[in-house]
Amino acid sequence: MLSFNQYLKESKEFDNQKFSNDEGQSFSVKKVYEFAKKNKKQYFRKRIPIEKTDALKWWKKSYSTKNPTHMKRMQSADTSYPLLVIKSGNTLSVADGLNRSMKAHSIENKTHLSAYVIPAEDIQHLAEKPKKKPS
Repeated sequence: MLSFNQYLKESKEFDNQKFSNDEGQSFSVKKVYEFAKKNKKQYFRKRIPIEKTDALKWWKKSYSTKNPTHMKRMQSADTSYPLLVIKSGNTLSVADGLNRSMKAHSIENKTHLSAYVIPAEDIQHLAEKPKKKPS
């Protein structure tokens, strides 16, 4: 099994994966993970309740258990890797790890996973600049 560091370095999935906040700002999953790892003592949580995040709601909204591709991806997710959770007020939004959350909850019967929990204001410096429209 790959370590989480190897997973981040070798996974092409992270190279272009992004998430957005309610203000429309875009963030690179890879850059936010790297920031969180550099500040692990501050952000890493060994156990957070899956039910307290929005992961299951978003998985069910974005994916389907009737779609074989969605199911295969969820079933092959490695739940040993920490989630990436952005905290805004009392809301815990999973920026990366929907498939891990769903697998942990529905297949492994887990109630908690490890995660990097980062307040939204702590990653503002990582927001990507909007691309300029050609004139």
